[in-house]
Amino acid sequence: MSVRPPAVDPYAAQASPTRRHVLALVRDAASPRDAQQLADAISLHVSTVRFHLRILEQAGMVTSRPDPRGSTGRPRTVYTALPVTTREGGPSPYEQITRVLAAHLDDTEDRRSARAEEAGASWAAQLTHSHPRPNGTGTSIDAAVEHLTGVFADMGFDPEPANVGARRHIRLRACPFRAVAREHPDVVCAIHRGLLRGILARIGAPPVTTELLPFVEPELCIAQVAPLG
Repeated sequence: MSVRPPAVDPYAAQASPTRRHVLALVRDAASPRDAQQLADAISLHVSTVRFHLRILEQAGMVTSRPDPRGSTGRPRTVYTALPVTTREGGPSPYEQITRVLAAHLDDTEDRRSARAEEAGASWAAQLTHSHPRPNGTGTSIDAAVEHLTGVFADMGFDPEPANVGARRHIRLRACPFRAVAREHPDVVCAIHRGLLRGILARIGAPPVTTELLPFVEPELCIAQVAPLG
């Protein structure tokens, strides 16, 4: 029996950072959520969230069902995430290869993390070619953070910059690698840490300290940049 393909391609459905954020919230929820709960969580209009949920459902990434509130009136619709699959029903190619590489990068966690961070720094070299460095002979910390935010946005992290005292935070609200990062944070988060530091080095950022704070909330990581000293 053949598997009927989804009405919307799953990879196309995830092209929107906002849609990825909605999907991440549904996946990370301990119980099914309705559109209003999701809208409140990310400060969007409920109609916008319903639109994204409809696309995700057509792509076979979430499923919906009525959930009576125990009172009269129309039951609310709640949503649950489905496993990420290909049209043939197995794990997506991205998940397959990422899990294999993460598990076999090296024998020990420390060496895996070190090699992963080196890989992230190499990745920064490729990304820097497609994201020209800020204008001028020097790069301020604010310009560096603006540049980083643009890179993370193009990668699908749905970033949000914020100042916390002298520190600059980039809130990464929709990590496209979250599923594998939960299994192999020593590799995936180290790659992103190396990417963060590599980009700053290549655009001539001033001396700073950097840190990647993974999973400060179930669907939120923070890239932190602070002046040195």
